[in-house]
Amino acid sequence: MGMQTQNLADSVRLTFGQERPPVNPFHIAREEGIILKPGICPGYDGRLEYIPNRARWILFYATGDESDPRTRFTIAHELGHYYIEEHANIIRAGQPHASHIDELGQRQRREEEANEFASDLLMPESLFGRAITDVAFDVLDRLCGMFGTSRASTARKMVQLTNHALSIVFIRDSVVQYAQHSAAMRVQGLVGIRKGDSIPNKSQTYLYMTTGKRDKAKAEIWASEWYGREKNRAGDRKIWEEVNGLGQYGYLTLLVYEP
Repeated sequence: MGMQTQNLADSVRLTFGQERPPVNPFHIAREEGIILKPGICPGYDGRLEYIPNRARWILFYATGDESDPRTRFTIAHELGHYYIEEHANIIRAGQPHASHIDELGQRQRREEEANEFASDLLMPESLFGRAITDVAFDVLDRLCGMFGTSRASTARKMVQLTNHALSIVFIRDSVVQYAQHSAAMRVQGLVGIRKGDSIPNKSQTYLYMTTGKRDKAKAEIWASEWYGREKNRAGDRKIWEEVNGLGQYGYLTLLVYEP
């Protein structure tokens, strides 16, 4: 949906006075008259229902911690289903919607649209873009604190909006689960990382995964180690690699090319 989703999210955000981060999706839901029901979500993160005889919306979610980044994203995601007209009409027609929030990769169209709305609501482009001063974990974590978002969702927004040549790689069970590349990295032709790829055994990521230690917080590595499928017209190049954990969700690696 692109700019359409951002425009919708900006309209909602500003209507409810959420001009500065962190945006409060709970405040928006309550102002809309949506009934919030925490702790009643077995097997999923959020569920949005419409009760016709009461003309009321109910949003069930898995935890009551309103400061938790995952919970905040869940509420914003369900607000996406509420505000995107097609989604709301389907739910009004009697199809309650349950969501399992997966910030690491692609999901079915409606889920991805709701994720996009949540990202645009919590990390508005007009505010987030100006806050990207570099592409490194210290900046990423500063943005997480500023916008109240997780490393995973914040990294996805960073790679969308940065002018730097950046790839983000999510790793689980010792293989690539998902990779995304900035426009500047695509210009460099460095996009050859696929789901299911093994982790290069000369990388800091491999070292960290196997030993729990790193030689350096930020290390140089040949691009061909990660992007071996790509034939670079300029030959092999050095890139910067940083890796950190995502708890139960695995690892996140940042790959940066600096010409």
